[in-house]
Amino acid sequence: MKEVGQNMNKATKGVIIISIIVLVLFLGYKALTVYEYNSHTPLEFTPEAWNEHIWQRERMLDSLKSKYDLGSMKYDQIVELLGTNGIADGSGKSRMTYYTGKSTAIPQFLSIDFDEDGNVAAIMISTRSD
Repeated sequence: MKEVGQNMNKATKGVIIISIIVLVLFLGYKALTVYEYNSHTPLEFTPEAWNEHIWQRERMLDSLKSKYDLGSMKYDQIVELLGTNGIADGSGKSRMTYYTGKSTAIPQFLSIDFDEDGNVAAIMISTRSD
């Protein structure tokens, strides 16, 4: 009779352990789902948010493009709007390249090319900073 009780205790412990594992996996899945949703939800662009939340810039690009006509701006206006925080090496008067975040394994950059008069000549989003 003692063996039956011990076997039931082992079975009960096994069920509890499996239940805990299933619960942990379920909660991990839910947390990942919430994170994934939040990491792709668009954010409102403001110059302060752009400079403060470099890792979130990719989520601000649509808002930035809808609020501002970057193509009609000059170099000084772009620097005033976007600042110089989080720019890639090699940025300067002919091209400003901004790091936009890490939502993918390959980082993306917002690059703005300027002509010799300081007018925006081209705007591109790419996976290369050069």
